Amino acid sequence: MIIIVISAFAVGCAGSVTLDIGYRPAWVSQSPPTGIPGRRIQLGNISDPGGSTSLIGQRKAAFDAPMGNVFVSRPPSMVIRDAVAADLHRSGHMVVDTDPDIIVRGQVETFWIRTDVTPIYWDVVGEVRFTLELLDSNLSTILFKGTYQGNKVERTYLWPNEDIMKRVLEDALTAAVLQMSSDSNFVQALR
Repeated sequence: MIIIVISAFAVGCAGSVTLDIGYRPAWVSQSPPTGIPGRRIQLGNISDPGGSTSLIGQRKAAFDAPMGNVFVSRPPSMVIRDAVAADLHRSGHMVVDTDPDIIVRGQVETFWIRTDVTPIYWDVVGEVRFTLELLDSNLSTILFKGTYQGNKVERTYLWPNEDIMKRVLEDALTAAVLQMSSDSNFVQALR
């Protein structure tokens, strides 16, 4: 019986997949604090030391056998930039191209998914980590710098398919953005 289970894990459904990752805002009712006007915020560059590669992970089977790479349809820097913009807008700020009050720029630290395998199950692990800087409109003073991270693990007894990996990585992204929006220092720097 154990040999059959191990064989199934070793064979699995090998192959690379491409995920279309988007930001799903947390179901948290958050509105701008009363009496505090929204700011005009320009999103600058979100750099990615990984470059323009779309490789964001790997699936493994038993005995660490590679079973395919995981790619993303849009660069992680764009996914994070769009998520930050959506959350700033949700918080009552205007994201603008010109004449900003504050400029936000950042860097992707981690945008990765992997599978940890045992003879019985897979843990699908998603990790998102990014750093943001808030600068005055002249780019002369850093008002704030913070790092935000989201991790998600989902256990599956079946092959870790595209739907599970997408959900895990989107949940990790949502957790990182929620950490950003609930950071009192970040919120204070936007005022």
